[in-house]
Amino acid sequence: MKITIDKKSFTNDFLKPINKVTERGVIKINKNNATALVNESSSPLFLYCDTKINCKVEDEVVLSIGDFQKLLKAINCIEEEEPTFEIKSNHLHYSSPNLKFKYHLLEDGVITAPTFNLQKLEALKFDTTFSISKDVIKNIIRNSTFTSDSTKIYFYTQDEKVFCELNDRTISNLDMINMLVSDSFTGNPLKTAFPLRLDWFDNFTSLEFEEISVKYNSTNNVVIFHIETKNTTLKYIVSTLTK
Repeated sequence: MKITIDKKSFTNDFLKPINKVTERGVIKINKNNATALVNESSSPLFLYCDTKINCKVEDEVVLSIGDFQKLLKAINCIEEEEPTFEIKSNHLHYSSPNLKFKYHLLEDGVITAPTFNLQKLEALKFDTTFSISKDVIKNIIRNSTFTSDSTKIYFYTQDEKVFCELNDRTISNLDMINMLVSDSFTGNPLKTAFPLRLDWFDNFTSLEFEEISVKYNSTNNVVIFHIETKNTTLKYIVSTLTK
């Protein structure tokens, strides 16, 4: 089977966000889009990625990728804007007058996809929803250098606005900083601040977007970061920390 992709969209909109979360995973490609549901091995972070890539393929293709970084490097060697790959039993084969390579795939079943139901998760009632702009994300990352001993970020509401605190409330005498995140929110005010891992926000820095929609469910302690770009829907699902 052969597959032709839009190189720029497939790498920038699809593979790069996934590669920041995990080294390997299962992707599905059809003529309209590419999708993946992956998780970070060291934390409860999941990413659902759905990208419109205008792919030329006969049937849906399921590929088990063992190293997204290596696949990115291989595709970036290609000069064509719409390269065509031949899908063999255990590898992708690319050939042009100037370049040839094989990228080996993992066997089906080697990678176990996350088991949670995304549709069921989205059907939950979210208590509080607010938006974070790209500039605020940049400020959070920049200001975190001041609180380098802390690895957490707390979100809370005050005076009808949303703030964050870069701190670790389980450790005494740490430097900390509070920032305005959003001028408004919908739903219930946060009675208790919810903590997240600060390094999760590194996933957002290289993405092109205007704002992130943040939805919080207090019953299940789940947060969804929803990003819409020109070609891609990204949903980062995380569990809040205990303290």
